[in-house]
Amino acid sequence: MSLKIKSYLANKSGKDYVVGDIHGEFRNLQLLLDKIGFDIYKDRLFSVGDLCDRGQHSEDLLHWMNYDWFIPVKGNHESMIINYFYGSLKTDFMKKIKADWFFRIKPQ
Repeated sequence: MSLKIKSYLANKSGKDYVVGDIHGEFRNLQLLLDKIGFDIYKDRLFSVGDLCDRGQHSEDLLHWMNYDWFIPVKGNHESMIINYFYGSLKTDFMKKIKADWFFRIKPQ
C-alpha cells in the first residue's frame, strides 16, 4: 500500500476549518458554512474522511470534490466505495451501509 502525503502552507489570508464524518450531509454542511461566514475565496475546509454514505446527499460528494477550497482525506467509507468499484465488495454489503446512492450515479 502506498501512502500519499500532501502538505499545505499556512493560510495567511483566511481561516482553515476541519470537519469529519459528513456522511452525505453536504447540504447541512453548506448551511453551517454559510452560518459561520465561510469564504470560498480565502478559507479552506479539510475533511478527515467518511464523506459519504448514511446521509441523504452522498452524491453531492462528486461536486464538492471539484472545489479548490475543499481538501478531503479518504476514510473507510470512501475505501468501501472504491473496493466495491473494483469488485471486492458485494451489492448487499453496500446496501447495508447505506451506500446504495452509488448505484444511482450516471457515468459522465
